[in-house]
Amino acid sequence: MVNSTVCAQLGRATNMARVDVGMPLDPDPLPPLLDATLAGMAVTGFVLSGIEYIDGCAYAQSWWCREG
Repeated sequence: MVNSTVCAQLGRATNMARVDVGMPLDPDPLPPLLDATLAGMAVTGFVLSGIEYIDGCAYAQSWWCREG
């Protein structure tokens, strides 16, 4: 899922991508991807790029999203 939201870590609005696990109380398998943008698209899937915050450190990250 990709939604526009206000992010405390960035101090502004951002597009945030997250993996929807289906059950509301289950933890997310990946940290949210902030400033998510569509970096590429093909028949087999697409790539989202952005920033992940893990333990207070920001990391550039890309997700390859495909049906599976």
